[in-house]
Amino acid sequence: ATVIRRRLKLKDYLVLGMFGLLTLKVPLQIIGAANLGGVMPTVQDVVNQAAAVERPQELGLTRANYALTQINVVKTYVRLVAVPVGQSLDYDYPLTNNFWECPRQTCLMPPTPASAVVLLVLVGIGIYSFKKWPLVSLGIGWWFVTLSVSSSIIPIRDVIYEHRVYLPLVGWVIVLVSVMRQRWLALGGSTLVAVYFVLTLFRANVWASEVNLWRDVWLKAPHKARANKNYGFVLTQVQGGLVEGIERLEYAVKLNPEDQDYRITLGGAYLQAQAWEKAREQFDKATQLPTWGGSP
Repeated sequence: ATVIRRRLKLKDYLVLGMFGLLTLKVPLQIIGAANLGGVMPTVQDVVNQAAAVERPQELGLTRANYALTQINVVKTYVRLVAVPVGQSLDYDYPLTNNFWECPRQTCLMPPTPASAVVLLVLVGIGIYSFKKWPLVSLGIGWWFVTLSVSSSIIPIRDVIYEHRVYLPLVGWVIVLVSVMRQRWLALGGSTLVAVYFVLTLFRANVWASEVNLWRDVWLKAPHKARANKNYGFVLTQVQGGLVEGIERLEYAVKLNPEDQDYRITLGGAYLQAQAWEKAREQFDKATQLPTWGGSP
């Protein structure tokens, strides 16, 4: 701690203080969502809001398999930060129920232990850098501490979401800036920033329209119900996309027949196609289902 205080100047403390204020984002966001018509919500209101949004117990999530899954998820976040390719708005990410679980019959090393090794190496770098490169240590520490809000033993409905890395990403920026201050690494850091810039332009094309965005999600998760539902819906909103949109929506309902919203969306598409009986059938079934389905 003495080494860090000696190296940091007043402006550095001000910048870090601003970053510290960002840690209030998550609790304030939850409290804001639980706002009851201008009345200050109680702690119970906030808890109810979080439970209503997530409902992890209905998805087969436990503290154990969620924590194991997060070992792989955090490694995926590290990979996305270092090599930002293969992103998706909505991942079809498998749950891990056993530390030594192997997705295939034969594999050189189970993915969860491999992910744990990567994370331990990263932690080791943070510890090793504490005295020599304190900002590197600070950035790595920031990464893990801020990720702990969503990647711990507290189950959340969606095990992975890229927006959860926004706040932890500040740690990576601190590390990158610290590295670029070393003359012998400045060129490599500048090159990395340039590569990130180009990759951002390519990714921006995916976000150019809802159809492009959800097509990208569907191509990467063709058997995920929500990917089919959302891609199918946006297709029904563009000229010439109704037939394919209905196909995607039908498949989404097949994957998740207990979701009321999926059946209502499919019924609306049938109305557009003037398939009145099919639309009525979906709406009738939707009225018999709870307002929240069973899977993402």
